[in-house]
Amino acid sequence: MVVGTKSGELIVYDIAASAILSTYSAHSGAVWGVHVRPDGRGLVSASADKDVKFWDFEMKESDSGERIMNRLGQETVVCFPCRRQVVDANGV
Repeated sequence: MVVGTKSGELIVYDIAASAILSTYSAHSGAVWGVHVRPDGRGLVSASADKDVKFWDFEMKESDSGERIMNRLGQETVVCFPCRRQVVDANGV
């Protein structure tokens, strides 16, 4: 489960384990919406900062059996209403 916060963070939870897997500083404004892709390998987030961000990730199990989330590649940012696309190689 992924939750967006008023402070612009995305928090990834493992509900079965009652644990936070990862927290990302995703936006400079409140997160208005989050949607996980049907294949479970990414999500899109929208925010009051007028950005829509597309995130790629994968879920893996560590050697100890703990579920972890790895960020993959770059995130794509689309700015509204300017409709320009920005790609940030650092994922920030």
